[in-house]
Formats: sequence, structure tokens, C-alpha cells
Amino acid sequence: MLSFVTNLWDHLHIAEIYRQRWDIEVLFRFMKQEMNLTHFVCNDANAIQNMLYFTMIAAMLVLIYKKRNGIRSFKMAKIQFFKELTYSILLDILEEPQGVDWLKQNMKKFIQRE
Repeated sequence: MLSFVTNLWDHLHIAEIYRQRWDIEVLFRFMKQEMNLTHFVCNDANAIQNMLYFTMIAAMLVLIYKKRNGIRSFKMAKIQFFKELTYSILLDILEEPQGVDWLKQNMKKFIQRE
């Protein structure tokens, strides 16, 4: 049983707000631990919002993949999902007539930046 000390009469509303706050805390813990959202790259509100949206979209894609493939562990589903996605993209590139040349050029550019 929960007890509240308040001057407001609507104690059920307060309990609902607290429950929603806890759900948000659980979501952020999940995004930090499972999706590696450990820091933001800048302080711009729009950039932070975009990072949160992209992280949530990625998490939903992994959860759908996990469910469709009958995988029990989220971490295993995440590893398999990203491996499959990477290999699929590479195959698509290599199947193009100039795909190998394009891949070589971009890999060289990437290595030169490092």
C-alpha cells in the first residue's frame, strides 16, 4: 500500500505521474545499457532529439527482428541483426557493376581520414 502526504486531493493522478516517470527511467536505462547511448555528441536540442529518435527506431527494429527470429537474448538479436544488415549492404554494393570500385574508393577515403 502506498501512502502520500500532499495538499492535493487527486492522489491517483500523482501516483500515475510517478508511474510514468518510472517508465521513462526504465526506457533511458535500456537505451544506455542495451543501445550504447552513453553520451550526446553536442548540446543542440534538435541533435539530441534526433539521437533519441534514431536510437529508439534502432531498438524497435532489433526487437522486431528478435521476435520474428525467435531469439531469446536482446544482445544476441542485436549482434545478429547488425551482422545481417552489414552483410546485406555489402552484397548489394558488390552486385552493382561498379560496386567493387566504389567500395575500394570509399574505403581508401575513409582510411586516409583516420
